[in-house]
Amino acid sequence: MVDDVDAALAALFAASRAKDQKLSCAFDAPTPDWAAKIKSPTLNLFLVAVDENVDARPGAWTDVRDDDGHTIGRQPPLRRYDLRYVLSAWGGTTEAEHRVLATVLTLVPAYDTIPAELLSGTLAERELPVRLRIAQDDLRVSVTDIWASLGQPVRASLTLVVTAPLLPALITDLAPPAESLDIGLAGARPRQGHVPVPDLTDVEPVEGLRPEDNDPTTWTRYRVRERVED
Repeated sequence: MVDDVDAALAALFAASRAKDQKLSCAFDAPTPDWAAKIKSPTLNLFLVAVDENVDARPGAWTDVRDDDGHTIGRQPPLRRYDLRYVLSAWGGTTEAEHRVLATVLTLVPAYDTIPAELLSGTLAERELPVRLRIAQDDLRVSVTDIWASLGQPVRASLTLVVTAPLLPALITDLAPPAESLDIGLAGARPRQGHVPVPDLTDVEPVEGLRPEDNDPTTWTRYRVRERVED
C-alpha cells in the first residue's frame, strides 16, 4: 500500500506545474549527498511515519461464503493508515523553492483526495478515497530533529498526511465445522464419562416449603445433585 501511495503522489504532483515549470518528485531521504545531485526544481517527499487511524476503523469481522453457503474465510475490517511525509523543495533559488511549496499549498486543498484516475494497485482496487491534508507538526519527533538527523540545516517544509485504506488478508485457517451436536436429552443412553440425567418424575416435594418454593424450577437442581452424588 505504501508504494501505491508514493506512486499516486508522484502522479499528482507531476501533473502540476510551478510557474509553467514541470515539477519532479523524489522520495529519497534528503541527505547532503542526495541534495548535491539535484539540479532542477524537485519536490522531496520524505516518509517519516505510518500510523493506523483508529478513529476511522469500521465494524466487526465478516464471514465470506462460497456459492454453497459454506464459510471459507473471515475478513478482518478495513483499516486506514495515516502516512506522514515531510515535503521540501530543492534544486533552485530560494524563490524557486518557495514557488514549489506554494504549488503544494494550492494543490492539496483543491483536491482534498487524490483523483481516482491517478490511483493504482491496491488503492485502485478498493475504489475508496485517499485523503490529503496539510498537518501541524504532530510527529513524535520534531521536524527540527529530523533535519538534524539528516545532517541538514532546518529549511522550509510542509507535513503532508495521506490517509489510505488497506484491507487485511482474508483469514482462511478456520476450525472444521461440527459434525454432531449432543444436547443431553433425558432418557438417552449416556456416553462414557457423562453424568446421566436423572428421571425427575418421582422427585417428591420438600416438606415445610411454601407451594411456590416447591416449583421444580426452584428446587429440583438441589434434589438432582443429591441423587447424582448418591
